Amino acid sequence: MPAPNEPLRAARRQKRWSQQTAAEKIGIDRKTYLRLETRQTGTLDLICTAFGLSAEELGFESTQQSGSRAMVQIMDVAPATLTLRVDTNDMPDFPIKVSMILAQIMHMIGAWGAQAPHWREIQAVVNGEIYMLDEILQQQPRRTEHLISRRQTLTTLAALPTALLVRKFPGQMTEQKMGSHPSDLLSPCAASLTACWHLLKSDDLVAVAQILPQYMPALTTLAGQPSLHQQAAAALAVQGNILQAIVTMHQRKGAERERHCREAVRCGYLSRDGTLTATALMYLGYTYSSSVRPRRPEQAIHAFREALQMLGGEESLLRSDILMGLAEACAQCHDEAKALEYMALAQNHFPTYPEADPSYIYAECGLNTLYQWEGKMYLELAERYPQRDHAQRAWNALARSTGIQSINGRSSNETMLYQADAARLRGDLTTYTDHLRDGLRMALSLGSRQRYDEAVEIYRKAPEPWLKEPAIKGLAKDFFRELPVGKGT
Repeated sequence: MPAPNEPLRAARRQKRWSQQTAAEKIGIDRKTYLRLETRQTGTLDLICTAFGLSAEELGFESTQQSGSRAMVQIMDVAPATLTLRVDTNDMPDFPIKVSMILAQIMHMIGAWGAQAPHWREIQAVVNGEIYMLDEILQQQPRRTEHLISRRQTLTTLAALPTALLVRKFPGQMTEQKMGSHPSDLLSPCAASLTACWHLLKSDDLVAVAQILPQYMPALTTLAGQPSLHQQAAAALAVQGNILQAIVTMHQRKGAERERHCREAVRCGYLSRDGTLTATALMYLGYTYSSSVRPRRPEQAIHAFREALQMLGGEESLLRSDILMGLAEACAQCHDEAKALEYMALAQNHFPTYPEADPSYIYAECGLNTLYQWEGKMYLELAERYPQRDHAQRAWNALARSTGIQSINGRSSNETMLYQADAARLRGDLTTYTDHLRDGLRMALSLGSRQRYDEAVEIYRKAPEPWLKEPAIKGLAKDFFRELPVGKGT
């Protein structure tokens, strides 16, 4: 893949534009602009006009320097001209690079103050800086201290809002400090939530679970108060509640997850942002189809359809994600035709470049997810229609999912467990026990009670003739201490 065009990225960040805004200024779509930042295509006259810079300044001249990746230096300039300077000399150690990027982000947030741009722009800028950090990390030898530096950077960003709050109750900060304006909390919250999404992509449930409750009450209060900043606060509160819903799901707290999703939906309507409201409704739908017991697929279908209505005609990764949920919920209701129809639509609507989609940061959905959900749908149908070869189709879809880079370890763990279930339906004892054992180990390493309980459910479905097999007894000894009781259904 071509090296990223850092001068072009720096010019965009200087103007505090998102990739979508830059694309609109040039007169192209976002996917095309993404290719510009990776040097895959270009329309120089339009680009130079939009940014007011020469081709050389935007990194399109053939004389551009090559070699080691440029380090980031912080420029002591006014907020309106805040930028990154490229320098290929005297590369510092990785922790120093990380510190520079962290200082850059914190300086930007402090400089914005009351003139902070739209929360989407803030998140786009912070997201870009974190991706820059990850690009630098990929160039380094894999060392534990590098991963620690990255985590410290993300947790520091995630904790930024707490600096504006005072502690009223043990373990919880609920009121802003004297002298600070309510809107002062929004920029740090936007940066924090972006960092939290990246922490989740690294499967750091613990950090997100500890930080978010510190400031979410204050943000939720702002979201509920009529003001010039209410819609922005409500939009950020949607994301905060969704993040908490993901954490509580992995803690196997179904009622809490449902409460957070419902609060996210409420805040979505307050934000008047159709995309965010649709996102909240989607997570509520997945709560009913996957998280709570007993499952409530009819309620899931209602939530998913309401989410599609909120999206209108918008084509996005989010639409595909919602359609995947509808396919699974219809399969749970034994509606084979609708399940297959919705899955086909999900595949048709899936974007070519999901990472370029504006909803990518909070959709928790990649190409591997598409095949994973296809596999889940076929598993549901296989239980109802065993004669139609759905078990093999489930296995094939899940195998495709494992061949694609996963969005995070939790998703890989989920696919692994579903492969065990597909092996059970295919009568393959060895593959069943191998995948279930690996899935259990991964669930324990991730600290996900959700994934562990899913493994238990699959274990309890073991066919009765398998109960005397040494492989099943080995699972019982190593993980469960008891054999499954009776036939699994």
